[in-house]
Amino acid sequence: MPAKKAAAQETETRASIIKLRPTKPKAAKSDGAAQFSLQKEMLAVLQRVSGNKSKRTASVLIDEGPIRAFVFALDKGATLDQDAIDGNASVQVLIGEVEVKVGRAKKTLHVGDLLVLDAGSARGAEAVDPSVLLITIAAGEKS
Repeated sequence: MPAKKAAAQETETRASIIKLRPTKPKAAKSDGAAQFSLQKEMLAVLQRVSGNKSKRTASVLIDEGPIRAFVFALDKGATLDQDAIDGNASVQVLIGEVEVKVGRAKKTLHVGDLLVLDAGSARGAEAVDPSVLLITIAAGEKS
C-alpha cells in the first residue's frame, strides 16, 4: 500500500476513534452486491472500543435503501439502549455474550446465536462479556 494512502487511512481511523462515531468501511461492490470482511470489521471495532468511555463503538457496513447492517463492539457491562427498532432485525453474536431485552423478557445470546426480532420488539442489550454483534435491520425506504 502506498505510504500516502496508508497515512490517509490511519488519519481516518484516528478521527473515527476521537469522534467515537461509527465508521463506514469501503465495500467491494459489483453487480449489485456489497462484500465485507467481518473478521476485519470485528478487529477494527475491538481496537476502537478499548479505552472508549462509552464502552461501545460501531462500524456501519451498509445503510442504503431498506437494509442497514452494523458491527457493534461492547465492553463488559456496556449497553445499547433502544426504545424500539424501526424494522424487522437480526442480532448475531460474533464474540462474547449479551442479554437482549425483548418486550419484558431477556434473551441471553452466546457466540454463534442469532436472534430475529419483529419491528418494535427490542428494547436494548447489555454485554455480559466483551462482545461483538452483527445487527441487521430491514426498514422502509429512507425519505
